[in-house]
Amino acid sequence: MHGRTPPHGSTWAAPVAIGIASVVVIGAIMIVLELGRPGSTSGSGSGLATVTNETAALGPTFHPGAILSGGSNETTTFFGGIGVYLKPEGWSLPVLALARPGGGTPEVSNSTSLINSFFWHGGVYSIVWNGSGWLLTGQAGWGGVDTGTALFIDGSRLTNLTPRIGSMFPRGGVWTAGWNGTAWLMGGNSTGGPVLLSLEGNRVANLTSEVSWHGFPSWFQYMEWNGHEWLLGGNGILGLLRGRAYVDLFPGSPFVGAGVYSGGWNGTTWLVGGGSGDVSCIVGSTLTPGPVLPEGLDQSVLAIQPVGSYWVFAGKGSTPAGGIAPGLASWNGSPGREPATDLSALLPGSFGGGEIWGAVPLPAAPPSAFYLVGIGAYNFTTGYGTGALALLVVNHPAAARTASTIAPAAVSGPVALAVLAPALPTRGSPSERNAIAPVGTRVIGPGSARRW
Repeated sequence: MHGRTPPHGSTWAAPVAIGIASVVVIGAIMIVLELGRPGSTSGSGSGLATVTNETAALGPTFHPGAILSGGSNETTTFFGGIGVYLKPEGWSLPVLALARPGGGTPEVSNSTSLINSFFWHGGVYSIVWNGSGWLLTGQAGWGGVDTGTALFIDGSRLTNLTPRIGSMFPRGGVWTAGWNGTAWLMGGNSTGGPVLLSLEGNRVANLTSEVSWHGFPSWFQYMEWNGHEWLLGGNGILGLLRGRAYVDLFPGSPFVGAGVYSGGWNGTTWLVGGGSGDVSCIVGSTLTPGPVLPEGLDQSVLAIQPVGSYWVFAGKGSTPAGGIAPGLASWNGSPGREPATDLSALLPGSFGGGEIWGAVPLPAAPPSAFYLVGIGAYNFTTGYGTGALALLVVNHPAAARTASTIAPAAVSGPVALAVLAPALPTRGSPSERNAIAPVGTRVIGPGSARRW
């Protein structure tokens, strides 16, 4: 998914960061959609794009809650995130659901018990498909201690990777992950600052010292591999990692004091966006100004989706009354500070009073179609909202791209998960809990810095 939920400047960061009384805990949610093309509930369009509301397909799964992450292959889409469980003792309710087409709208079934012990009191903040399986990363909060988590789904097996990497994220989380063809890269935070590691087979390497960060707290929030180099972003972080050589682009950038939360590569150019409501281009090793965005994105650019030579930006903006509103814009890729086109009026009401957190390619559909995910009806008093989902189809001729950007499918039916690790304790001393899940950084933001 292009786009990550920012720890700061995010609607969902507040209840996690300051523990608003009515929203005591956060739980993990994941949905699997087995779709060819989703059913239409309502929609609006223009000459540039068409947006269809698909929130009804979620049922009550993200209500209240938020969709923070997603990933697709040719047959399946995963959505992950958090849900709020309002209960006096403050326990969260992780949720896993599978969806199949039923009539025009997919039918969603709850399978919460399959991931309950892995994301207990946490969330699914990153979902990545590598051609043979899915990597899910995020955070759990056993006994009130935040822990980075990582799980791998290969066919019918779910393998807990947390014991291998969790100790490198003490009191933090894994907010972003990526695959370069041979190894996983995971980024997040710990009590000491940002953490970056690679996992190749059973070998874990700490790469944190290979990069630069600025200020504290800092953490990794976004990463993407283009076949030659990694683009890395986060709070106090923006740069290109080429093997062991790191090009630091953060100093003097528009993202100082705001963070880098999204990016995209269209085959020739990187674009990055963040909490400043700004988009910049990376040409070679130089950061240059990008398009001028409409006011509908004046707070944060949380998702950037390249479609051929065309680009789509999504996130949030401010309202005259001081609230927030979802923002959507498009750009034809012309050089220089050309204005982007405001498409916010196309968004369905399910995103109203919220924001868009990501763009997820749609399986088995025209290559110019993808999901918009996020939250709507955010309430600043209670500190929660409702997950929102929409289908966006870009109609512009420049949006042509090949379906090869979506990896070949490894599964053809619903994913059956076999939990391979014991249930994690919710009580006991830190040493007892750590013996099973070592304490170890949407996406909501680092728990320790307070932050799929």
